[in-house]
Amino acid sequence: MELLTADLSARLQYVDLAVFRRIWQGGVFWGFRYGLTLEVLGKLFSLLLLLAASFVASAQTETNHKALAEYAARVEREAAAQRSFAHLQALVLDIPVRFDYPDGSAAELMRFEGQEPIYYTTDNLDAAKTINVFNVWSGGSAGLSLSGSGVKLGVWDTGKVRTNHVEFGGRAVQADSGGGISSHSTHVAGTMVASGVWNLSTGSAPAGTLDAYEWTNDLAEMAAAAAAGMLVSNHSYSVYAGWRWSNSAWWWYGWTGHSQTEDYKFGFYGGHADEYDDICYNAPFFLPVKSAGNDRGEGPATQPTGHFVRDLSGNWQFNSTLVRDLDGGTTGYHSMKYKGGAKNVLTVGAVEDLPAGYAAPAGVVMSSFSNWGPTDDGRIKPDLVANGVGLISTYAYDYDNNGSYDDYARFTGTSMAGPSAAGGLGLLLEHYRALNGGADMRSATLKGVALHTTNEAGAADGPDYSFGWGLMDVQGAAALITEDQTNLSAIQELVLEESDSYVGDFTYTGSGPIKATLIWTDPAGTPPAGSLNPPDLMLVNDLDIRITKDGATYYPWILAPANPGNAATTGDNFRDNIEQILIGVPESGIYTVTITHKGSLEDAPQAYSLLLTGLEAVDPDVTGFEINPAEITFTDTAVVTITLDGPAAAGGLEVTPVTTGSLDFPTTVTIPAGETSVDFTITPTTGTITGSTVFSVKIKQDGLDMASDTVKIVPVLLDSAEFQGEPDEVTGGLDTILDLALNGPAPAGGLSVTFVSSNGNAADAPAAIVIAEGETDYAVTVPTKVVLLDT
Repeated sequence: MELLTADLSARLQYVDLAVFRRIWQGGVFWGFRYGLTLEVLGKLFSLLLLLAASFVASAQTETNHKALAEYAARVEREAAAQRSFAHLQALVLDIPVRFDYPDGSAAELMRFEGQEPIYYTTDNLDAAKTINVFNVWSGGSAGLSLSGSGVKLGVWDTGKVRTNHVEFGGRAVQADSGGGISSHSTHVAGTMVASGVWNLSTGSAPAGTLDAYEWTNDLAEMAAAAAAGMLVSNHSYSVYAGWRWSNSAWWWYGWTGHSQTEDYKFGFYGGHADEYDDICYNAPFFLPVKSAGNDRGEGPATQPTGHFVRDLSGNWQFNSTLVRDLDGGTTGYHSMKYKGGAKNVLTVGAVEDLPAGYAAPAGVVMSSFSNWGPTDDGRIKPDLVANGVGLISTYAYDYDNNGSYDDYARFTGTSMAGPSAAGGLGLLLEHYRALNGGADMRSATLKGVALHTTNEAGAADGPDYSFGWGLMDVQGAAALITEDQTNLSAIQELVLEESDSYVGDFTYTGSGPIKATLIWTDPAGTPPAGSLNPPDLMLVNDLDIRITKDGATYYPWILAPANPGNAATTGDNFRDNIEQILIGVPESGIYTVTITHKGSLEDAPQAYSLLLTGLEAVDPDVTGFEINPAEITFTDTAVVTITLDGPAAAGGLEVTPVTTGSLDFPTTVTIPAGETSVDFTITPTTGTITGSTVFSVKIKQDGLDMASDTVKIVPVLLDSAEFQGEPDEVTGGLDTILDLALNGPAPAGGLSVTFVSSNGNAADAPAAIVIAEGETDYAVTVPTKVVLLDT
């Protein structure tokens, strides 16, 4: 108790308003109990007001380093204060702070929400074969030799990773102080990056590097790591919810203030889901991978059964015999919880392994435990599935007692599916960099590539609330990245302005179905007040995709949360920040893809990614053509700007300039692939024009006249001659200065100017001067004579 109280005192100086507000709702009583008077609490409240800060969102094309740094500092203070108060309350309530289980899983008390304790709880070669990682490794059928080399991944988990395990070879480091060595953390890390000293334990990215963190301060550390350039991290943990078997008894972790039979946390957008979305929004290249959780179907086999439950004061009471729903109810749907329902993360469910790889949807067998959607507002979760049953990977302890850390274990859970997928994403990052000059995809693009290329799973086409968008296919995703090199329509990163739209014409390639995926990193939603199944939509910026052809309109997939087992239909998807259209048997011809948005965009513009299969861009038309300036001299150069009505397709668009006069210009002009405009120059052919002449310049595309404009060529002439001084007069006998100005630079050989005097030769002007080539002005001295009258 003394140690905890001292720790609390040391941490109070870092508390902010958000912390205090949450603590005030349920923890002030314990403050009184341990000697915090009203006066002290009042002073603390005043201090917290001064320390309060906010996390400001930004556009989604560049990392907002300032916001991420401010956020990391704030939530680090918040998490520390929450844990201190939670540990105090745990002593009073006589509940454990941490559980460590024989299977390597663990749970730890992080905070209280009101009177409710919130526990974080933990959620190789067969795995690689299941999601087609095996095929992109060296020697694999894809011929790519990907290994994760040069890619740094992150992992947050229950404790330290055994970084000196033989499988890591110095590529894994503990990036924070961590806690104790954890078997779960070490197994997850190995699933990501184990090198394969023992072949069966090879991680998805066997040459990748790994920064490991203990979960206590995950939000602040994630923000800092994302700001420093981390691209993918794994989070195989969630919170206690619903039923839990512990210490030879059933415990029910629901909050009876919201429901006596169902834990409101299932499907609820809370528990830092909005914080995860905020971090992703401000770090648009950072993609957290989240395990779906292992709650589905958990609970007593028969009821009524005596169990523990908390009363409204937060005290655990035994021998409750009230019949409560199994987690996910009788169907298993609606068992996704908290951070697994964040919009901008990749949530991964667990299926049985496929040692021979994917063959058909029926071969993808759902695990008995993996959590299913929908979220309370009907969004599709999990996003995809990977193998989470019986994975062999690194073990933290010297099990065989041979003095070396070279032991392994077989674990099961969505905790294993997540890192398997995260490592696969590392391979995709490596492949994209190799083909794009070291550049990285936005996180929405990376997530979209993974979801666009999943293998179908489940009983019907399209997404569902159990398998999400399907079984991850790293080989298929890598193939899409390769296709993007020759078909620039395959992967597009774009931006939608307020009240704007995207319209593009594409031709069917004549091979397979047409698939179009729209995905974006959405601003964080506002969590509703704690309650059971609030339907409040968490989507902030609602983008829409449609495909049209010959009067027919194709709509994206949408699911019905009221009937979660039903097959997906098509229509207006107003819930998800990913929309996908599938045209199974397309007709040949031109298809138009249109992207719009409903209402107003928060923090416009909204960045988004568009992924296309079966479509190639139609060469756009020249719609703009301008010569500037419209009038030039022999020695001038004009700039011609060609504008297209869409981006040039792969290989660029070649056009042919044609003129009626003597002009120097390129015989062909190419608008680079992906660009919508290009500039080139025209220059008059010297010496061919004696007077002002208007020439026409045309652009031909595929032999057809597309646009034209005119340019007037004028000779270089004396434009003005002015005496210096004000007024223009000089006393006879003195010199004056005459400034000459041309309408352009003097041509080759210079420009000759002849002077003619008048009025009795009152001024001795030179007979002629030559203004040198390239000069545009000249000052000549003019002597004058003494005169009797003004002359």
